Amino acid sequence: MGFKIEDGVLIKYTEEEGVTKVVIPDEVTVIGNRAFAGRKNIESIVIPDSVTKIGNWSFRDCENLKEINIPDSVKSISKWAFSGTTWLKEYPDDMIIVGGTLIEYKGDASDVVIPDNVKAIGEKAFFCYENLKSITIPSSVETIGDGAFSHCKNLESITLPDSVTTVGDNAFYECENLKNVNLPESVKSIGRKAFYYCKNLESITIPDSVVLIGGGAFEACINLKSVVLSKATSSIEHFAFSGCKKLENITIPKSVVFIGGCAFEDCESLETINIPEYTISIENNAFSGCKNLKNISIADSLTSIGDNAFEDCESLEEIIIPDSVTSIGNDAFEDCKSLKNVTIPDSVMFIGEEAFDDCNKDLVIHASESSYAHRYAMINNITFEIK
Repeated sequence: MGFKIEDGVLIKYTEEEGVTKVVIPDEVTVIGNRAFAGRKNIESIVIPDSVTKIGNWSFRDCENLKEINIPDSVKSISKWAFSGTTWLKEYPDDMIIVGGTLIEYKGDASDVVIPDNVKAIGEKAFFCYENLKSITIPSSVETIGDGAFSHCKNLESITLPDSVTTVGDNAFYECENLKNVNLPESVKSIGRKAFYYCKNLESITIPDSVVLIGGGAFEACINLKSVVLSKATSSIEHFAFSGCKKLENITIPKSVVFIGGCAFEDCESLETINIPEYTISIENNAFSGCKNLKNISIADSLTSIGDNAFEDCESLEEIIIPDSVTSIGNDAFEDCKSLKNVTIPDSVMFIGEEAFDDCNKDLVIHASESSYAHRYAMINNITFEIK
């Protein structure tokens, strides 16, 4: 048979005249994207125990495919892997469950109860299913797959059982009416953009079991007011809470060593932020556009302040930079129109271009005589006082 296989990945199957049953070779571990797409002669597929993943659109539009043998070794099946097949159209149940993974829901109920034999809710299993208002997830489920409930615009609440360890990328992306989320202590990771634009979500408590919060996890949750972060989280990734315009307070735990780019960008209601000990880096635009940010406390562990990190924090009046900091990026405090006093230690050996442009006209830099900050103030015509 016409198989193209590279490093265990079945990349392409070339259809042969008169062949209706295909037995995939044992050397295959992954059935690649579109590997069988559009092969209209195939009626039966046998997948060996060596296969662990079936990719995007692998069997799409195999119109006559009626029989599929999927072994328990398969742990990942893409949402549209069997789209357009007779097997999918004639599947006898609303829930298509393969090897303990719910790969697709075909029903029309608003309140869905997932059966106890499901271990994982697969990638995009309920994608764009707008009828869904509530979902009951059993304690057998361990994984919420990527995009599992994305664009379920009428889903209002979700309670995850204490068996769930992983919430995948985009898992609840744009669930616009989601108001209540209960994350159990079993959850270890929250994927990228997992709750992106859940615009009615007002509060979230992230349990101490969580060690990873992906980039953009709560981005554009415009009504999110309160966040309790896990004490085990080592980093707040890029765009994690960007655009959370009503976020009023957040306590960054001591475990955090890295605050990513745009992590709190445009959190317009945030008034106070404390950067704890052990945090070593504030990346580009991390707090830019936090227009009501008035108080910043930075511990002695921080070494760098990125470009535009506090740009347009127009309510900020004073900042004391600790002795651990060695660099302040370009435009770091640009457009901080209320900023009048900045204390810069001798440890700072780089201050980027326009770092303090368009700040208050009475801005004073406080630093040691002949320090880098002193020279910077003189070159940029900023009032200087010896601390």
